[in-house]
Amino acid sequence: MADASHIGLEIDRFSFPVEAGKLREWAVAVGGQDVETVPLTFAAVASHHRDQAAMVAALDLDIRRVVVGSVDWEYRAPVRVGDTLTGARVVTGVRTNDRGMTFITIETALRRADGEVAIVQTDTVIELP
Repeated sequence: MADASHIGLEIDRFSFPVEAGKLREWAVAVGGQDVETVPLTFAAVASHHRDQAAMVAALDLDIRRVVVGSVDWEYRAPVRVGDTLTGARVVTGVRTNDRGMTFITIETALRRADGEVAIVQTDTVIELP
């Protein structure tokens, strides 16, 4: 079970390219529009590159009792086709409520190759009692 000793723990690091082909697929899926800029929803692609098993193991979670509480994105800089985004997931908070539910806050700063933070993703994971 996660506790305050996990705050500051880096769960994993990952990188992924912002590929023109994937954006064209997205454009076709939403009506065939030409994509010149990366849509804000592209940040969701990061979840496909993270090691969820590493999170479960690092936080000693019982996956049968884990649910997604929320996911929030803060957009700080543009993302363009050809960028590579790199992120490190870090535990920034752990609290347990009076019903025994543990809320784990995990922050990922997605950086472009120039080091600028483009997107900050904040996940809340809940482990039920």
